[in-house]
Amino acid sequence: MNIQRTHLTPKSIVTLATIGLACLLCSCQNFKPFSQDSTQFDELEAIVSNYNDQTTGLSFPIQLGKFQLVAVQNFDRRTPGLGHGISYRKPSCKLEFFIYDWENPLVPDGVESPTIKQANNTALLDVKRAAATGYYQNFESDNSRRIRIGELQFLHTSFTYREDNIPKESHLLVAGFNTQILKVRITLERKAISLFKTDRKTVYRHIAALMKNATERGYNGVSFEEFKALKLRLKSIQLEDGLNRGEALTITQVELINRGYAKDWELLQPIDISVNSNSGYRATFPSRNPIAAIRSIAILVSAQGEVTIEETL
Repeated sequence: MNIQRTHLTPKSIVTLATIGLACLLCSCQNFKPFSQDSTQFDELEAIVSNYNDQTTGLSFPIQLGKFQLVAVQNFDRRTPGLGHGISYRKPSCKLEFFIYDWENPLVPDGVESPTIKQANNTALLDVKRAAATGYYQNFESDNSRRIRIGELQFLHTSFTYREDNIPKESHLLVAGFNTQILKVRITLERKAISLFKTDRKTVYRHIAALMKNATERGYNGVSFEEFKALKLRLKSIQLEDGLNRGEALTITQVELINRGYAKDWELLQPIDISVNSNSGYRATFPSRNPIAAIRSIAILVSAQGEVTIEETL
């Protein structure tokens, strides 16, 4: 068992709402000049089996419909926060996934958070930068709009251009998913576009199936509405009359986020929260990763202001 303790005086717990609120806001606004692009699929890792992302629970098979998995790139090796890229190919078409967090402790699901809006803008700037340098010619783009794939909303942008004198169309999808930024790019040669218009729903169904499978395997995120509600609960904590169960739960959830545990533990679904021996509270959270070695984590908030984290194997 790994035990970490942080001692907070009763007065400092009162100010935790202010401090924690600032940290939570930062977790949605940690903007950095990070970017990836499909042109960066170098130093490729050997593809010998499915690629499983342990943070989101997404499992990428060797074969996804008619698409073949051809590359997995670890961008984190060069720039922490850029995550991984997963690349599929079929004739005249490529399908690429990018999973990253910009080193944010938590990215809410969907498209409402400032992090996702910035991620979408950054992804578009990457493409426009390629056009400005001449890598793409005759570049045209539409405005981003919202579309739903499965149970998740994405920001969607389409653009056309010529690359190596070949006319192409590309579709960009960006959303928060299971605490991470999920970016998807689908690129087709113009001769394949008529086919893609017919098969677009099939491609989207592939994406929806990957996300549904992750959820069924026990991986979940936090919606932006739930995230905002947590911030409001944190801001409303008043400890002059003592610590109650709801306040203790909010403090433990904030501790998980601020210490970077929210990517590993079910923030909104504690196994139990109960009064412990020193009149404080103990909240136990299950692992988000069902195959993790550490099965649960407990956070104790004592009446004296000591916060203790216990990882249970």
